[in-house]
Amino acid sequence: MNKISKIIAGSTLAVAMGITSLTVFAAAKYDNPWEALAGITGKSIEEIEEEHFEEGKMLYEIAEDEGKLEEFRNEVLEQKKDVIEERVKEGSLSRERADQILENIENGTGPCGGGVAGQNYGLGFGRGMGRGMMNGGFGGFGRNR
Repeated sequence: MNKISKIIAGSTLAVAMGITSLTVFAAAKYDNPWEALAGITGKSIEEIEEEHFEEGKMLYEIAEDEGKLEEFRNEVLEQKKDVIEERVKEGSLSRERADQILENIENGTGPCGGGVAGQNYGLGFGRGMGRGMMNGGFGGFGRNR
């Protein structure tokens, strides 16, 4: 392999690694909003469940009380984006529809909204039943006891 080919191959590899690391960096840190709220606030999931189920607080209200609303909102939005991209990858959601949903998330409009869990409808994370995929929605962030 000549010198120019090695430089091109090395550059291509460096760019590919950079893109991959950016994708990983942007990915959600937690698997679901409950874990995110626990991690961000330092509370246990049991403490959050108590506030949610017994005191009637929504997850975003708990985050707001702790002064962590913006951090929580950003994490939940990353979770939504990750789920959308996974559904595109598995073929259950078209790229066109995914782009439309992502645009709605960025603009804070549409069935997924730009809000946080409990405030607007969002994507289900395997913790309860949402509204389903009817009418363009993806279910809520419910948590069954």
